[in-house]
Amino acid sequence: MANPRLIRLLALLSAATLSAALLAGCGARPDKDTSDTSATAPSITTGPTEPATPTTPQTTAPTKTSQASNAASGLLINNPYGLPVDKTLTAQLEELLLRLQSKASIYYKDLETGLTIEYLADKQYQAASVIKAPYMHYLLEFEEIDPAEKLTLKIKQGGSKHIDDFAVGTQFTVEELIQYTILYSDNSAYYLLAERYGFKGFNQYAAGLGIQTIQELPLQFPKPRFGYLTARDAGIYFEDIYHFIESDTPNAQKLYTYLTSTTYQKQITAALGDQYPIAHKYGEQGDQGYHDAAIVYAPQPYILTIFTTLTPETSATLDYFHEIAHLINNIHLSVRTSSGGNSDT
Repeated sequence: MANPRLIRLLALLSAATLSAALLAGCGARPDKDTSDTSATAPSITTGPTEPATPTTPQTTAPTKTSQASNAASGLLINNPYGLPVDKTLTAQLEELLLRLQSKASIYYKDLETGLTIEYLADKQYQAASVIKAPYMHYLLEFEEIDPAEKLTLKIKQGGSKHIDDFAVGTQFTVEELIQYTILYSDNSAYYLLAERYGFKGFNQYAAGLGIQTIQELPLQFPKPRFGYLTARDAGIYFEDIYHFIESDTPNAQKLYTYLTSTTYQKQITAALGDQYPIAHKYGEQGDQGYHDAAIVYAPQPYILTIFTTLTPETSATLDYFHEIAHLINNIHLSVRTSSGGNSDT
């Protein structure tokens, strides 16, 4: 396996942007300056497919910068270009987050301007199934996988919403398992891939991005195998996924299609999915973690991660997710359209 840190170094030194033809049958990502809300659902493979050759796009990890903060609330805004940020909307966001009494963290980043808004973004949570998205990204971009290789189901894991329908002893291709891990958040599929490829290379990749929980918890994997994340960690992972998707390689298009076609769409997607394509991964681990991390494909795309210890799937909890997502989206749009007035620069 190629060293991912070396691969990323070579990518950073490259001035060329790599691209490839769209994968037939996969949903195409929207262009940056359009508001196309269509996403094509993937077809589930029923047999081996030809292996796709991963390529390395030019990507850069986000840089942590000094932040202007509201000390009373812990709301942090990093505004490198002095853009107009609506005071009324940020006050509403602050008030909502304070009501949740430290049970929620958020991370927002405008991928074109670098504007970020954070709240308790360094708080560690059990990652739950959010970690599956960066791990699948790692496999598709950096690991030398053979998508037609078959792995045998030896034991069914709890939370296997798709593979439970198959008998122990059934064989699945690596490509199918990657699909099932994202589309259905299937734990048996994830565990089979983790058993096959391990976490050494993934941990090196994460450390190269500056992921906090890798540095502080070097034994993040495999105990627990889902590990820990902060809202900012998840945002960094999803920013890197965004850059991978922008490369337009066949594997990048697969990942975009899977992330925009997940079967669980009750959180950020439920709030904003009627306006934009949402590439996301949710996670649930009881009251220890109920999260969503997303790339919001607005005409100017942005990252939004919401991590909580709120009771999963209750109407009250989902209302909080939707209200946060709507407020962040309104702030994002107001920054783009405001000409001054009631703004905080």
